[in-house]
Amino acid sequence: MASTDTREPRRKTSSFCYDKVGPAGETIAFGTYPFSRCIQHRKLSLSFEDNGGIIRYRRLFDGKTVEANIASGNKEYTIMPSAPLHLPKPVTDYLQIRFDEIAIEPGAKPVIFVTAPLEIAVTLKAENDAAKTLDVFSFAEPKFALYGTATRGVITRFVRSRVSSSPVPVKNYKEFLLRIEIENNADSWVSLGRVVLYMKELALYWDRSCVAACASVSISNADTAVVTCEDKPLMDEMTRAETLFRPRRVDEFCNVRGVTDGNTFTMDMGLK
Repeated sequence: MASTDTREPRRKTSSFCYDKVGPAGETIAFGTYPFSRCIQHRKLSLSFEDNGGIIRYRRLFDGKTVEANIASGNKEYTIMPSAPLHLPKPVTDYLQIRFDEIAIEPGAKPVIFVTAPLEIAVTLKAENDAAKTLDVFSFAEPKFALYGTATRGVITRFVRSRVSSSPVPVKNYKEFLLRIEIENNADSWVSLGRVVLYMKELALYWDRSCVAACASVSISNADTAVVTCEDKPLMDEMTRAETLFRPRRVDEFCNVRGVTDGNTFTMDMGLK
């Protein structure tokens, strides 16, 4: 049986533009660069300065400064998209996306597109390929919400999104596009108005047009669905971002056992 390719066709777009802004640097663009390449974009400035063998990293963003010293023989850094796991500090592994409710008939398999907040990571790699996350920042203001109840629930990173049956424009560097394949396996109509994902299994892909990810939702009844993060690109030739995890400073709030299994999260406390 021939396999079915669910990736979106290549789309022409000019929404992701990073023209030079002068000899001091360029606007932000995902990829790997030498330390001599400075980045400037809106309120953001990234630079690396050699101070006698010790590299001084400096990030100016929204009136705040972050600095770090680096001793490395590999004079390169990478800027990549990251799931919203780290800011303002690592609190939760779950992302809740709310959108206008969709009434889904039994057996239907609609595909929808929503957007979600994005973080941006600056990473280093040693000559032996050992990686280090140097810095993480975001143009999106973090919000959190409870999915479930205080006695049986999980704290989530929270966002409200528009919803569409086709890819929607994204705010570059601030959000990513999420393609969701839905299947209603119930015998009745079901309304879906949110999804909760396990972000540590979220595979982000990027190109010059956008950052994107894919997921699926299998609905079993009006209150229960399984949400799965799919490791596949939205479009051909997209580059997979490395998965970044940071140790937690606090224990996440999740008092529901068994809801997470690998790359899936079971929503059993409501779908709207």
